[in-house]
Amino acid sequence: MSERIDRWIARTPRPIPTVDVDADVDAMLARLREFAARDLWVVDDEQRYLGHVGYFSLARVALGEHRPIRTRRAIFDRLTGACARDLLDRHIHPARPSDPVDAVIHQMLSERLESLPVVDDERRVIGVLHLDDILADLERE
Repeated sequence: MSERIDRWIARTPRPIPTVDVDADVDAMLARLREFAARDLWVVDDEQRYLGHVGYFSLARVALGEHRPIRTRRAIFDRLTGACARDLLDRHIHPARPSDPVDAVIHQMLSERLESLPVVDDERRVIGVLHLDDILADLERE
C-alpha cells in the first residue's frame, strides 16, 4: 500500500467525529453516538486539531459516580464538570496528506490506534484513517 493518505481518504470518505475543546461530557457522548465512534478529535474555534478524547476516558468520567473515590483524579472528575479540554490526550500525532499509507499503518499498529486523524498544513482535520477500512481494502485485493 504505497498510496498517499490524501488519495486514501478521498477513496474511503467517512464523516469526521470532531468536538469543540469546550464541549461537555453530554455533548461528547452525543457525538460518539452520532458517529458510532470510539474516538473524538478535539478542535479549537478554527477547527485546528488539538488532540483526542477516547471512549474509555469519556466513560470513566461519565460513570465516575459508580466508582469509589480513592484518587485525586477521581475527586477532580467528580467535582468538576469535565470538558474536552480536561480529557484531551495530546500524544496522538496526526497523519499528513502526503504521508504514505504504509508508514501510517506502522504508526497505528505501533501505538495501538484504531483510527488516526489526518490534518492539513493549518492542522485542520480533513479525514480519519481507520484500521477496519484498511483491513476491508486488503480483503478486496
